[in-house]
Amino acid sequence: MDSVHKYLSEEMNSYNGLNTIEDLAKFMYGSAGFDWINDKINDWDYFDNYYPEFEVRSALEFIRPELPSSVLAILDEWDALYKEWIAKGIFYKRYAEVGGWRFTWENARSDATEMLGRAIPRSHFWYWPPEEKEGNKASSSKVIHKDVEKQLIELLLNTKPLKFTKTRKSQSTTK
Repeated sequence: MDSVHKYLSEEMNSYNGLNTIEDLAKFMYGSAGFDWINDKINDWDYFDNYYPEFEVRSALEFIRPELPSSVLAILDEWDALYKEWIAKGIFYKRYAEVGGWRFTWENARSDATEMLGRAIPRSHFWYWPPEEKEGNKASSSKVIHKDVEKQLIELLLNTKPLKFTKTRKSQSTTK
């Protein structure tokens, strides 16, 4: 069993009741965007969430020639959903926000490559924001850093100034 099939088998085993690749595809597509695509309502949203959505999607893409038409139809719907979110301008930004301030797409692809045993090609568009597809190394992580910078400025502006109290003068013994 190659690494992709092994990965998919492990994922099916990790969710009770998923006995086939079709079951896994339906489940993951049905949960697409779980806890990362919606608007952030509070500070705990997008905090330390991990869901193997992109890894499973890539694994299924790697074995596309083996898949029955019913699973291919799910993949097509899944891609259409992602493209809808991309068109709204929220897909790459929100996924990256879940990864936190250290997130980079390069690291996400590297992790997926390690899990799946295959390099993530550019055809797996869910791993390649437009600025990286065009060869621009200034990745979308800059967008995240700008958001963090904005949040820090807001925090500083909304913080009451510190009050300094008088301190004892140093006791110098010089004469």
